[in-house]
Amino acid sequence: WKLLQVECAVRIQAAWRGRIGRRSALRMYELQVWEEDLALERGCLTGLVYAVAMLLLGAGTFICLVFGVLFTPEQARVWLLTSLASFALDLLVQKPVVIFCNAVALTVWGACTGRTASWANVSPNFVGAGGAWMGVL
Repeated sequence: WKLLQVECAVRIQAAWRGRIGRRSALRMYELQVWEEDLALERGCLTGLVYAVAMLLLGAGTFICLVFGVLFTPEQARVWLLTSLASFALDLLVQKPVVIFCNAVALTVWGACTGRTASWANVSPNFVGAGGAWMGVL
């Protein structure tokens, strides 16, 4: 009787492992077919990424050449200070103000409607489970 139980257990394990193996092989085949179907799109996107990177590199090179050749030292200093001030203004003022306005708008919206948004899912395009729009532009 014990030998029969062991033999049955081994057959059940073999059948289960065979099923898992066939399912894994099927998923791998589906993945290969899917990747082959996306080969053209992947190639186009890769080319686009490299083209954009080259354009940015060229633009940076152009700016460095213009900065070094055309500007007088005083113009270069003013240009550099203006660029840094613009970056700092964007990073330190504009982004926090936008985040604060989104938070206030979501809080007011929640108070007016009696519904609240999950703060873990706050984004400009969050849609709740019931299909209600819960974001702020």
